[in-house]
Amino acid sequence: MSQKEQVIEFVEKWGSIDSHKAFQLFGITRLAAVIHELKGTEHAMKAVYDGTVKSGFARYEADPEERFKAVKKQLSESCSKGIQAASCPRDVVAALTEALRNALTWAREVGDG
Repeated sequence: MSQKEQVIEFVEKWGSIDSHKAFQLFGITRLAAVIHELKGTEHAMKAVYDGTVKSGFARYEADPEERFKAVKKQLSESCSKGIQAASCPRDVVAALTEALRNALTWAREVGDG
C-alpha cells in the first residue's frame, strides 16, 4: 500500500493525522509532501493548527470544499469528452453536483456541531 493510500485510509477511519502518528505507524517522514500530492483530488486534505498537536505541528484532515471542487471538475471533464457525453447528460451532472453540495453542507454542520 502506498503512503498516500495509508494516509487516506487512516484519515477516513480516524478523522485526522499528524506527522508524529504518520511516522510512528507508517514510517512516513514527509507527511506534508504526501498531503501536497493529494491536493486537487477527491482526497484533498487541509492543515489544522488548533493546539491539540504537541510541538506546534499541524494535523491534517479532510478538506470537504477542495474535495467537492475536485469531484465537480472530474465530472465536468468526463462529461465534456465526446465518447462519454451521451451517457452523462447535463441533468445527471446537475443532480450529482447538488448531491455533492448537500454532502458538503452536511460535513460543515457536523464539523461545527
